Amino acid sequence: MNLFNQKMSVDHDYIHNELHEQAIALGILPAFEYGEKSLEAPESTLSAIIEVLEGCDNNTVALLEGSPWTAEVLLEDGKSVAPAGAPLPSGYHTDIEGRFIIVAPEKLPIDTDSSQFGFMSQIYALRSSESWGIGDFVDLKNFVAGVDADFVLINPIHATRLYPKPQDSPYYPSSRKFINPLYIRPEIEGCVKPSNDTELLDRASVWTVKEAALYEQFKSFDVSLLDDFIAAGGEELANFAAFQAGHSKFRDMTFHVYLQYLADKQFKDVESEGKLIADLAVGVCPTGIDVASHPDAFVHSFGIGAPPDFYNQHGQTWGMPPLNPGYMRKTGYKYFREIIQGALHGASGLRIDHIIGMFRMWWVPEGAKATEGAYVLYDHDIIFNILILEAMRADAIIIGEDLGIVPDFIEAYLDERNILGTDLMWYRHGYFLNLRNKALVSATTHDMPPSLGFMHGEHIRVRSELGLLDTSVDSEFEELNRENGYLIDELKFTGDLSADYDDDFDVIVAMYRGTVERRSMFVCLPIADAVGQVETQNQPGTVDIYPNWRVPLRDRHGKNILLDDLFANPEYIKITNAINAVR
Repeated sequence: MNLFNQKMSVDHDYIHNELHEQAIALGILPAFEYGEKSLEAPESTLSAIIEVLEGCDNNTVALLEGSPWTAEVLLEDGKSVAPAGAPLPSGYHTDIEGRFIIVAPEKLPIDTDSSQFGFMSQIYALRSSESWGIGDFVDLKNFVAGVDADFVLINPIHATRLYPKPQDSPYYPSSRKFINPLYIRPEIEGCVKPSNDTELLDRASVWTVKEAALYEQFKSFDVSLLDDFIAAGGEELANFAAFQAGHSKFRDMTFHVYLQYLADKQFKDVESEGKLIADLAVGVCPTGIDVASHPDAFVHSFGIGAPPDFYNQHGQTWGMPPLNPGYMRKTGYKYFREIIQGALHGASGLRIDHIIGMFRMWWVPEGAKATEGAYVLYDHDIIFNILILEAMRADAIIIGEDLGIVPDFIEAYLDERNILGTDLMWYRHGYFLNLRNKALVSATTHDMPPSLGFMHGEHIRVRSELGLLDTSVDSEFEELNRENGYLIDELKFTGDLSADYDDDFDVIVAMYRGTVERRSMFVCLPIADAVGQVETQNQPGTVDIYPNWRVPLRDRHGKNILLDDLFANPEYIKITNAINAVR
């Protein structure tokens, strides 16, 4: 089955008028169905999106490797020319009419017979006695060196806004091209470091101390050592350093280049200890350097998000402007290519948050409710050609988070091109039989409680307290108990869980042990699951009413765990011993 160049289907039953026809012609879905419900976009939303997309020329073409093109093509090396009709090699090429021709193999080469086990770690939550109040790259290096795993999946390390105070969410970056200096471990001695045993992480106080220490360190640094780094970073690095200096009390641009140099160096040191899978956020904040440097790449009158689903019943708005499809096509997707190149730098793989957005993105007009948006289709063949090209050049894998409302076409497309999907054990009845081979398998994500918390209804308790439920608490717990029952019965039936188990953590152990034993391609154990943590890292649909991204690593009793003591944690020992016994 070759899905290349097949388009996502549109339900023409929703064409009610000329506006709907016009929207569909431009790749806008006037309505869609989820479960037994349907949601129709307001006409004002459709009209506003049409105004953005009308008149955009398609200046970029995606082809499979070996396909011919109708015109003479200048190949990526800038010297070789392919005559019209000749088969084209993989690469970024340009034809004599100025069109961008992006050519890639149909499939990303991967070993589908491999079976790998790894950990998922939120870097900032993984503190040690040597940390500066927040987990950093040195902590991550020590963690990677200490675990028995084939890979470690980390949260995005993108540069977030640090001024006037640091942004907590790693998924709300200022730039997806640069690294967050918060993760640097200062090397200077004699400073009073922030506490590593706080109830919640306080990035503002941490950065105040850490930035001052790093500036003291910088004053004795030989800046000539930055020459090659500055030359490689070019105009983008200069713009980033100027942006940072313009907001920091330390106005020296070279200092902010130095921070990127240190961050890059320390991150590469982590990769020397084992394979890292990086994480790509779905977008950038509207007041960050990427938007300031590339204003035409974004549509500023909209924000991206997600429509209602069974878990987030009010839908979501994420406060990030969508990429402009017309601008991407006009420029050969140069900005997007640079993002992927940067994200793969120093990593063996890349997880893409909400990969559905590379097929269709939920656009919500500024100031509107999440339910008042509409889906806009993107040129996914072009996007995935870029992903495959860059992953091949980096010898990396690509993992897509394909959770939520996912058309069947998308799962089939990812499978066809050897892009791994994501499977959650909680949501696959008969999951030992139904898990995809080409997938990263875990029990939970950063948008859900850890598994022990999920079993006990932490997500229901939090959403009820915050007014995020449209259904009753009792009905939510009834459904949860049914789901828990299905899972436990299956684990008992397969022999993975003892019939007389007496600890709910045994269920978590059985889930991961059984999945590893059945040789799933990639199994990922969040470190929060490994120690039986209960609290969620992030509650979607909230900003300030829940301490998103500020929860440190804790044991099942709510006590902070430092990296120094992690490997002696009884739950960690229990689950890793069980997994290692069947690897």
